[in-house]
Amino acid sequence: TDLDKTRIELNEGQSQLDATIEDLELSKAELEKSNGELASSLAELQTAYEQAALTQEELNNAYLEIENARQELTTTKQELQDIVGIRTDIIGALQTAFNNSSMKVDAQTGSITFSSDVLFRYNSSTLTADSRETLKNVIPMYLDVLLQDQFRSYIAEIIIEGHTDTDGGYKSNMELSYARANAVADFCLNERNRLS
Repeated sequence: TDLDKTRIELNEGQSQLDATIEDLELSKAELEKSNGELASSLAELQTAYEQAALTQEELNNAYLEIENARQELTTTKQELQDIVGIRTDIIGALQTAFNNSSMKVDAQTGSITFSSDVLFRYNSSTLTADSRETLKNVIPMYLDVLLQDQFRSYIAEIIIEGHTDTDGGYKSNMELSYARANAVADFCLNERNRLS
């Protein structure tokens, strides 16, 4: 069904986003490693000049190591810029899509945020009639942006979080938060909700 396909696409998209984030973290580590290697190579070269004991072959190898480290650094920087650029593009597209709505798009994460009183009554995890209408309008707008061809391969998952106020105990608030997130997820995944 279309719902299953959408779920599969969302799961694949989320997996790809997770992989992209993991690649970004690995790229950062590689960049730091490259910087260290470059600094080490430069220090070795300086020592060699001071001692004037390097043969021409050793000197050429040191230059080659420095050039390799520079190329690796350039490649890593470009990969980081590409990943950050896609994330910025996705957030910009979400901000444009929700520009004339009551939804706010977080400029750092791209998250859209609903006020709990928009979706739920106090101490409740049951969606209100108004919140169902809000979700019917918001979710397609959100997915229309995320599933665009230029973004789809970077989306690995969509996370739904539930929140509460500070009233009540930790355990009851955690349970209520979970129930609220689950209510939104169930609503989004229930095909009948989109038809009514």
